[in-house]
Amino acid sequence: MQKSQQLRTPCLWSGIFNGDDPLEPSDYTLTSGSCGGTPQTVCTIEAPNNGGQPMLGTSQIADIEDALESIENNKPTANGTVKSFRSH
Repeated sequence: MQKSQQLRTPCLWSGIFNGDDPLEPSDYTLTSGSCGGTPQTVCTIEAPNNGGQPMLGTSQIADIEDALESIENNKPTANGTVKSFRSH
């Protein structure tokens, strides 16, 4: 398989938002620790590794937006990208 044909391996990213945007790749840190900080937001996502940050393509962004909307509706729902939420 040529390098250009290799798939990027998904990684589990633990989001550290510091009150910023969960759609901003630089607001995520690859870690095995637990999520802290602001409750009722995305905690961990799974996305391809893009040089030390998650690669957030169209489908990942749509999944994150869906998860954020599910929180607003008081029914937090994980999906293909969003794996967990910070506790209330």
